[in-house]
Amino acid sequence: MDKMIQVLERTERGLRVRRVSEHDMKRDLQHFDDAFIDGVFTEGKLKKPRTKLRPMLAYCKERGITPDELTSEEWKQFYE
Repeated sequence: MDKMIQVLERTERGLRVRRVSEHDMKRDLQHFDDAFIDGVFTEGKLKKPRTKLRPMLAYCKERGITPDELTSEEWKQFYE
């Protein structure tokens, strides 16, 4: 049987916890990831630089750090 994961969902009345199978979660994440072939995720018409997420996450994984541990100079290499 698949491992179950607890997921927070936003509702009109606040947040609720929903249990999802690990298989379903991976499938949904893959579907979302496939929608962004170049790995760039942005929000509408923001004036902020766009971040190249896939390369940034690979960089962090190689160095064994999390994105919040990146220096401002390291962040700049992932701006588009």
